[in-house]
Amino acid sequence: MEGRKKPNPIASLKEWLSHNKHFELVEVFKRFDEEETMEVTKEMLFEAFQQAHLPFDKNNMELLIDQLDGEGREVVVYSGLIETEQNAWLDERLTKYNTLHKDD
Repeated sequence: MEGRKKPNPIASLKEWLSHNKHFELVEVFKRFDEEETMEVTKEMLFEAFQQAHLPFDKNNMELLIDQLDGEGREVVVYSGLIETEQNAWLDERLTKYNTLHKDD
């Protein structure tokens, strides 16, 4: 579909976070990282985000998680989220995702 922009769930998440300042992404990750590996599977993260009531439909939630994965590994590594501010981490994840999928 020419002229139609691809959805950008990370941008939507950043907007939502700006209105929900109490929400900490890192806490969602930590809660579902039972083995404390700094990684959460995509399946587990989908469940976590649903329980956190993030405002996304199923397709955008899956795309958001793919963007957060950024590397096609089927897990989201969130160690960088602990080391930096969440918007900067989200920007980094989106850049990695776009680099990996630039020819899609």
